[in-house]
Amino acid sequence: MAFEIHELTNQTETNGHYILTKHTRTTLRFGECESLHIESGFAGCIVFELELKPTLLEIRKKSGWAVKLGSSTDFELKLKCATIEVVEAEPKLNEPSIKQQP
Repeated sequence: MAFEIHELTNQTETNGHYILTKHTRTTLRFGECESLHIESGFAGCIVFELELKPTLLEIRKKSGWAVKLGSSTDFELKLKCATIEVVEAEPKLNEPSIKQQP
């Protein structure tokens, strides 16, 4: 799953928009997944929350991860997986700051 991620600063422009920095394209791979749950559509939504918690996998009876993605819309994804791998993390150094309304 690929994400464009940014750091939300506490700095604002004169119009009140927050300044986002540290633009990075990140790709994560979730392995040996079970209990996938998806609410609504994912395409084009803005993910506000990525929660990773250690958990016990029910089917495989071993340690794993509980993953939750939440968004600005009604999209939500929950799954459990044995592994999480960072496949790519590519900083985008030449892109201008993006402004986010408070």
